[in-house]
Amino acid sequence: MIFGKNAKRETLYNEEAKFVHDDDFVAIADLKRAVDQLVHEDFTAVLAKGDPLSLALAPIIKVLDEKNRDRLKILIQIWVQQTQPILAIAEMLDDMRNLEQRNQAMATASEEMAASINEVAR
Repeated sequence: MIFGKNAKRETLYNEEAKFVHDDDFVAIADLKRAVDQLVHEDFTAVLAKGDPLSLALAPIIKVLDEKNRDRLKILIQIWVQQTQPILAIAEMLDDMRNLEQRNQAMATASEEMAASINEVAR
């Protein structure tokens, strides 16, 4: 089956039973291969050929690529929103550890001062 401007012309086959086509024809095998590449998001393989089929599929590829980029942006935004509270908790834990160390230092200093006062009082 052939699509194109001159679809009424006869189709030629090569030894491997693949369609041979000129610039006005698109073989079903080529179309299937391009669709399979699109399904697997191999956009560069489709566009690399530069044939009429690739040029016809370019707008579809552009839309799919933009949608993929938008989805990735949304995922990144969600990740950032989800990690901000975790970062805040980690910072609070760090602050609490620092506060605990300062409290320990103050407690030690207070004990030493009390011991010094007791020593002087004797």
